[in-house]
Amino acid sequence: MTMKSQRKLIAMTSVVLASFLLAGCANHARQASAAMQANHVLLNANIQTQNSAQATAQALAMKDGKIVYVGDNAGAKTFMGPNTQVENVNGKLVLPGLVDAHTHPGTIAYFADAQPLPDDPTIKAMQQWLTEYVDDNPEVKVIVAGSWRTLDFGVAGPNKKIIDEVVSHIPVILIDDSGHSVLINSKALQMMGVDKNSVDPSDDLSFFVRDENNEPTGWVKEFAAMPFLAKIYQKGENFNMVLKAFVDYMAYSGVTTLFDGGNFDFADDVYGELKRLDDLGELPIHIEAVHHLFLPNMIDGAVTEFKRLKQNYEGKNLKFNTVKIHFDGVSEIRTSALSQPFSDDPTTDGGILMKQQRLMDFMLELHHENIDLHIHTVGDRAVTIALDAYEQAKQKVKGEFNVRLTLTHLEYVQMADVKRFKPLGVIANFTPHWYGGYIKGAEVTLGHERDAWGMQVSPYINDGAVVSYSSDVVTPDEFERANPFFGMQTIHTRQEVLDGKDAQVTLPVHDRISMENLIRGYTQGGAYQLRMEETKGSIEVGKNADIIIMRENLFEMDKYEINEAKVLKTFKDGEVIYERNFVAIAEEVIYDLFF
Repeated sequence: MTMKSQRKLIAMTSVVLASFLLAGCANHARQASAAMQANHVLLNANIQTQNSAQATAQALAMKDGKIVYVGDNAGAKTFMGPNTQVENVNGKLVLPGLVDAHTHPGTIAYFADAQPLPDDPTIKAMQQWLTEYVDDNPEVKVIVAGSWRTLDFGVAGPNKKIIDEVVSHIPVILIDDSGHSVLINSKALQMMGVDKNSVDPSDDLSFFVRDENNEPTGWVKEFAAMPFLAKIYQKGENFNMVLKAFVDYMAYSGVTTLFDGGNFDFADDVYGELKRLDDLGELPIHIEAVHHLFLPNMIDGAVTEFKRLKQNYEGKNLKFNTVKIHFDGVSEIRTSALSQPFSDDPTTDGGILMKQQRLMDFMLELHHENIDLHIHTVGDRAVTIALDAYEQAKQKVKGEFNVRLTLTHLEYVQMADVKRFKPLGVIANFTPHWYGGYIKGAEVTLGHERDAWGMQVSPYINDGAVVSYSSDVVTPDEFERANPFFGMQTIHTRQEVLDGKDAQVTLPVHDRISMENLIRGYTQGGAYQLRMEETKGSIEVGKNADIIIMRENLFEMDKYEINEAKVLKTFKDGEVIYERNFVAIAEEVIYDLFF
């Protein structure tokens, strides 16, 4: 072969090899492109990411339940393939999925069949209703109904005679408007074995109110009667339906994650049904469940019971990571723990479930088990004790303390304690729909000065503490108030939504929370509270694709119309769990009719 022929052969071989190599590279590129193809892409969006490093974006891509791209339309095109669902949202507001950081789907369902008392529950009206109800239902074995107004009865409270005069042959339990006390008749007391010699669960928190002769009056504060109620009052035929309706309603309202604030003695019924839905793939949202402590004798053995619930009921969307404590009561019935006595009853300053030392020891127990803690704290003394116990527990542990603490409600707190939240890493949880004056009575029991100074959120925000928000609804008639946009409007205006633009403004007037801070609390704050800050709470690459598309721009709409805002679509883990279509609108009508 001549030198020229050799050069020609080498050149031809090089071309062939290059062709093979280029073909291989092209095939690899096609494979990489296919691997990058997203399941769903949103274009032309107004994305408020809640990620400070990239506050806004125009497009995002979701794949296999995760966010794989956040940026502009041009960049999103590299994630679009033949099987990608591409959606032009035409400038609609896009937010991370919302977190309701404390509410009660279980109690809503459990008391769905409880009877409603008259809207104006005077003594005469309640007695007439009871008489007619027994006449119409002669086979009934127990009556559970609500609610009556605590303010109508003063410091002494109501008396069992109200019920005894009309119903004495079966137990009757009437729940008050705070949800923290009941009025029961003599038959119920007899069946409970409670008399003048009985020992109360606690002297200053959960107890049977007594007259001058130590006889129980029938007024029971906090949850002293709950074990008895759990024995005689079983879940009704609407339990499953209402529980499913509520979790669906939360998905419709843009909530993708919910913290369950507790179920008293009904945990097995509630979590049993939620597990059934979870196993069937019919639980649309993520629920963080709890073991709920509401009586002093529940503290010992609490971790064992927590583990039992976790073992029996945990699943894909139902998780157990937290213990919840009802640490004090509420101001409306003078059981919140105050540093100074109640204005209308100087003989009491409320109560707490356990002493500070026991609370600290319990926190250390939770630390060794990697269990978080959520504490109901309404009064300033309760907050101080909880913070002191947490600070002391942290000091006893070398290294990271494994208990993430949330204090909820925080209705009356000393400013010195407010400033402790950020340094201690404690989360402050609030219930926005209360901030228009929904819960009444504290002005009478606390006095105007304390009441007007309480219910503040902005000091925590200004100090840089983590703030989360919740609905804390407990009965079916509060369905509407579980809508986060209802709560947002209320705390944004400090006016009751149902009373319109001219509603009285709840003091202090200056503590109206901005939409920017509200969205941050309903997303980042809630995610942090539940230890999900690495996977939820903002729209970032690598996080779960929990996303909502809004019909309105919450940051631009009339402040008195925020409660009417609607979610067009809710994604959880990249899957559409709600879409506002004809069926969804029809279901809204049903909710309005039944709830």
